[in-house]
Amino acid sequence: LSGNNTYAGGTNVNAGTLVAGSSTAFGTGNITVGASGILNLNGQTIANSITNNGSVLGTASVSGIVQGSATFTGAVNVTSGGLVKGTPTFTGGLTLGTGSTLSPGNSPGTVTSNSVTWSGTVAYVWELNLAGGAAGTNWDLLNVNGLPGTLDATALTTLNVSVVSLTNLNAAGLVSDFNTNSPYTWTIVSTANGITGFNPATVSVNLIGFQNSHAGSWAWSVVQSGDNLNLVYVPEPSTYAALAGLGVLGLAVRRRSRRA
Repeated sequence: LSGNNTYAGGTNVNAGTLVAGSSTAFGTGNITVGASGILNLNGQTIANSITNNGSVLGTASVSGIVQGSATFTGAVNVTSGGLVKGTPTFTGGLTLGTGSTLSPGNSPGTVTSNSVTWSGTVAYVWELNLAGGAAGTNWDLLNVNGLPGTLDATALTTLNVSVVSLTNLNAAGLVSDFNTNSPYTWTIVSTANGITGFNPATVSVNLIGFQNSHAGSWAWSVVQSGDNLNLVYVPEPSTYAALAGLGVLGLAVRRRSRRA
């Protein structure tokens, strides 16, 4: 499919293979790839949003929404205004450029890629519905596995992490088991073979979407631990003083170690 098309009704690829012949081949509507469909992006730069439940081939730069539950086999570069959500897998690698957003799942979920590059200013909308749960199920996870299995953050200038609290039914609201006085460590990025160039000073944590109590002094940070990036919550220091007075500080420290 080629040409400068302007139709806005969307493109459905239910079977067979559709190849992009130009950056405007698909008009302005959304592209939906069915379970038996194949979309070849053919190296184009497109503004359409893509929902992939079949197979997407070829490299591309995308400024729309990239989502679905299936595999993108070519390298995908998400540019300004682009959003990666759902549970897609990128076997050709994923680059999140300046102005792009990562938001795994349609509630907590996992985005998987063989390699990931962060460049410029990147947003990570991170959702949590159970503080003591599991990564990818109860909180969002970027899983970098396969080969090379690495995250390159060398060109990252700012990582804006927005923490969003959800109920057990994944509605905006309170995390049922979150305890303001307990420390937590959540893995938000896991890699098979390491992280290069990450600087914690580039991280900004936004709590506007987190509805649990903000009483006292909270310390939120994103830190590298081996091959992973963790979001760490530490309650106010006075909490530990009170726990020590009750003789249970050791319990709190051990609890944090188990969560880590």
